[in-house]
Amino acid sequence: MVIEWIIIIGLIVAMYVLINKYEKKMNRLENMVEENRNKIEDNHSKIKDNHKKIKQNYNHIEKLWVTIPKVKDD
Repeated sequence: MVIEWIIIIGLIVAMYVLINKYEKKMNRLENMVEENRNKIEDNHSKIKDNHKKIKQNYNHIEKLWVTIPKVKDD
């Protein structure tokens, strides 16, 4: 009877330790996912800003290309 209670208590403690470790891992993973989500959102805003800059530079280059005088080969 005493051995059975020792085994039951041992199993309960082992289950508690395993569940506690699992919860800690899950919390770390959730934090990592949230950090990555924030980085992705920051990168989306940077991509939009850079896209605007690229468009402006492209328009500027087009204007320069149009205004460059053509060289005549005689």
